[in-house]
Amino acid sequence: HFMAGMGAVPEWTPPGKDHLVRSSSVVTEVAYEPRAVRYRTFDASGEEVLRLALTPKAVTADGEALPRASGTPGWSFDPKTGVLRVRRSAARQVSVEGDPR
Repeated sequence: HFMAGMGAVPEWTPPGKDHLVRSSSVVTEVAYEPRAVRYRTFDASGEEVLRLALTPKAVTADGEALPRASGTPGWSFDPKTGVLRVRRSAARQVSVEGDPR
């Protein structure tokens, strides 16, 4: 239940680090890098929630830029909480590039 709680309230995760806290698909790989987070999912469409220590500059899905928008596909970021929400369709590989906050 603890992991479900963090997925529902990502602000509960420890600050200052990157965390993929929820996905509507099985996450098959994840890599946390100093200025990027990259992950791959089993399903081609889905939604993810991340708590980030970086400010995203670009989000790509299978190499194609996603728009900064709350629609599908797209992404939104709350700089106060560090929460990134990604919505993707027809893409399994996601890359979030950014600068430290």
